[in-house]
Amino acid sequence: MRKLNYGKTMVEFFSSAEELKQLHKIISDYNLPIKSEDTFEKQAVEVSEYLNEPTFIEARNKKRSLNIMSGVIALPIVVFIVYMILGKLKIIDRGDIFKNVLDWFLAYPWAFILYAFVFASIVITHKLIEKKMYYKIYPNLKSKLLDQLN
Repeated sequence: MRKLNYGKTMVEFFSSAEELKQLHKIISDYNLPIKSEDTFEKQAVEVSEYLNEPTFIEARNKKRSLNIMSGVIALPIVVFIVYMILGKLKIIDRGDIFKNVLDWFLAYPWAFILYAFVFASIVITHKLIEKKMYYKIYPNLKSKLLDQLN
């Protein structure tokens, strides 16, 4: 079982909050015509638009698309969980669900493998894009903004 790393999550949260604070300070100190936003990602998009640098926006759009795709891919799992809960509450016969899923799995094991592969690919790609956005594209964006101001 994978242990959640709350410390890392908190550091990333406060790092984003600190970056947002720095961006707000730069915008106000230089009186830039950039709309002030309440989240780091939205503020970075505003800076990206101001600098006419679309890479952050493109990466954010890809990340959003992957979020939607992962939700669609996860929908059958959610439906299965709902059926399991209904079976536990004796609203429907749970044995039929297991029998149908097992029969389908035995008949089409390649489909389950493909499903797992697609889902894992989406999750990994999402993480890679997010890492690229925050650790490569954004620092370049901020650097370009500061260079333009100096």
